[in-house]
Amino acid sequence: MFQRKLFILIGLVSFVCFSCTKENQINRETSPLLEVLVKTKTTPLNTVETYYYDAQKRVSKIEFVEEDGTSYYYSYTYTANEVSEYKSNQPIRALEETLPNGTIRMNCTSNPRTYKLNAEGYYVGYTTNCESLSIKYDKNGFIVSESHFMIDFSGNQYFKNDGKNIIDIANSGTSYGGGEFTNKDVYSYFLDKVNTIGNQNFGKTFLGKSSENLVKTIAATAENNFEYTYEFDEEGRVTASTVKNLKLNEQAKTYYSYY
Repeated sequence: MFQRKLFILIGLVSFVCFSCTKENQINRETSPLLEVLVKTKTTPLNTVETYYYDAQKRVSKIEFVEEDGTSYYYSYTYTANEVSEYKSNQPIRALEETLPNGTIRMNCTSNPRTYKLNAEGYYVGYTTNCESLSIKYDKNGFIVSESHFMIDFSGNQYFKNDGKNIIDIANSGTSYGGGEFTNKDVYSYFLDKVNTIGNQNFGKTFLGKSSENLVKTIAATAENNFEYTYEFDEEGRVTASTVKNLKLNEQAKTYYSYY
């Protein structure tokens, strides 16, 4: 369970670790590490993900091989205002589907899935008969708020940044089983380490602005605190990241390789 929850944290860290001091400031236009592309990612559950990109450095395909040998892929196509994601391990279905008997069924998800983009090219969310998600960004491309509503859950996240990094994330909402909740996650960073596992390094800039530095700790009022450590190759690229649950004294490791 701990390792599965980590996927949310690891994905979140990909875009929130964006901090540096004036002395250590990184020029995005000249630092090649910010533009490197990940080739493989091996998750704590030993699933190997292999990434492929188009000429514009956008993800075009991800191949997955799980520990038991199960394999499948996701493929991506692009238009001016949306990204389409097809998952080979799921049946093809539309949000509004006509059944053989002529009745209309409203599905909660679709395959391919469509990511609607705003004028700046960032994913803005979705609405189905089961749930909705709305995402807003600042002028720099950082997420500033997310609102998520389901039948048995509603929640809001507010992201605070200083123009270079996410300082904290305030969470509030209501869940069917737990009632109302309010909490905050506070981030610290390795100011001298370049983030090579951000959204841009996976060809997913449509998910928002990523960090220039690597997260060091997350102080979470809702659950446990987390500590991150990293390994690097000779070029300074992250080859492994380890996240440790300080309360439970459990940890999980993810590996990376590059083109």
